[in-house]
Amino acid sequence: LVKVAVLPLIAWFIGRKLRLDDEGMLVLMVYAAAPTSVSSYVMASQLGGDEALAASTLVVTTVLCVGSLAVALSF
Repeated sequence: LVKVAVLPLIAWFIGRKLRLDDEGMLVLMVYAAAPTSVSSYVMASQLGGDEALAASTLVVTTVLCVGSLAVALSF
């Protein structure tokens, strides 16, 4: 939830403080609101980590990012 909800808000405030132009803000918001990377699951499986937790995180952030990306792009 923090990755999908809080990080885009923090990124928006930082982008405004840095006075990024519209294109820069768009790139920043897309990266901030994007879901967790699939590479985190691969890394968890190769290093003997909790694969179920990594898979759950991927699914939840992917589902939630639909809303966060829509809101982030509307700004």
